[in-house]
Amino acid sequence: WEWCDHAVYKGKAENGKDMYWYGGDHGEVQHDANFCLDGLVYPDRKPHTGLLEYKNVHRPLRAVYDMEKQVLVVENHLDFLDPADQISAAWSLTLDGTEIAGGSLPLPSIPPHTEREIPLSFFVPDQGRCFLKVTYVLKEESASLPAGHDLGFDEIRIPTAEPRALKAAGLLAGTDRVRPDADKMDAGAAGAQAAADPQQTSPGALTVTESERFLVIEGQDFTYRLDTLSGLFTSLKLHDRELLDRPIDFNVWRAPTDNDVPGVDLWKLERLDHTGTRAYEVTWKTAKPADAAAGREADGIEAPEAVEISIRQSVASMSNQPVLRMNNKVTVFADGRILLDVQADKDPEYADLPRIGLRLFLCGSMKKIRYFGMGPMETYIDKHHAGHHGYFKGTAASMQEDYIRPQESGSHYDCDFVTVKGKGLRLTVASADAD
Repeated sequence: WEWCDHAVYKGKAENGKDMYWYGGDHGEVQHDANFCLDGLVYPDRKPHTGLLEYKNVHRPLRAVYDMEKQVLVVENHLDFLDPADQISAAWSLTLDGTEIAGGSLPLPSIPPHTEREIPLSFFVPDQGRCFLKVTYVLKEESASLPAGHDLGFDEIRIPTAEPRALKAAGLLAGTDRVRPDADKMDAGAAGAQAAADPQQTSPGALTVTESERFLVIEGQDFTYRLDTLSGLFTSLKLHDRELLDRPIDFNVWRAPTDNDVPGVDLWKLERLDHTGTRAYEVTWKTAKPADAAAGREADGIEAPEAVEISIRQSVASMSNQPVLRMNNKVTVFADGRILLDVQADKDPEYADLPRIGLRLFLCGSMKKIRYFGMGPMETYIDKHHAGHHGYFKGTAASMQEDYIRPQESGSHYDCDFVTVKGKGLRLTVASADAD
């Protein structure tokens, strides 16, 4: 909307962060609330993530890669200048966030609003998330910018036979193992596993105990408890230590942002902010999943049985028809992994939902985060051009974007896996989506 947020600095809050007041905070009757906070930078001129997005959207050059011809096609979006004399370019090829090839990229003459092909060949791995990144910097100092100033980048996905990050694919298949010197406990792959050397230990047998209310699955180092009234896990214990602070739950709500205002009244009328999950039928059996068996036998280890739980359930609010009807399958493997397959149908009477997700309420000590996805700043499906794919780390606090009026923040788009850990506990969740 405009350059900067218009707000009044009011000193430091108790947590040491800056405080800013806006419309209505001084008791005035006529005001526009936070509609004066629509800038590209904060009042102290610190850039919003939106300004970083704006910068890369308006990069001077754009590139696409032709795999068949092994050429990089670069288009000049400048109106008057030829980049050959003004811009230096470089390329790098990454596999799961690690650079495996790269170098400088001499730019030929590219007249304004034309494109040129630049030969560029490299070896493409069979497996893993592979991306070609082309960066552009200013060659020489200009009237307003220093030499070497970052002008933006292109990130181009390079297809592989196994398009998921190798760690995510390994966690889902049960072939990824935690290093013996890692934290003592690890939950992962949409599930959990103990940190041990697979050559020294192998998963033991699974024990299933069914009561009137709960289904308890016990393995060598873990105990999971599933509530048969909701079809959700209420406890995930590893080495007798609890990962969860509250039961897991399906969620269709989020705090409304400014852009949600037109639809919030309808969402609340439909009581989407007060939903619960209910199970109508829970059945289980022991089985030896074919994919798990294949992976184990390839490693020379006999594949143990797993527990497959089929759950017919819904997400609904009081006095309303269900928002979601689901037929889900939960598989608990002997190594502690949990595989969740969700098949959900939304009732068409609900026009749209704030979100659909699964919430895991973890212990407060688990604050360290590592993930493979788009970063390092917050990224969304419709705002990620400033980010790139890589292996990033931080804390829950560092991933919070402190907008003056709180909005949704801290998302990281297109993640293959995320690890949250602290005080000897670790949970890793991986996505089975291969697109």
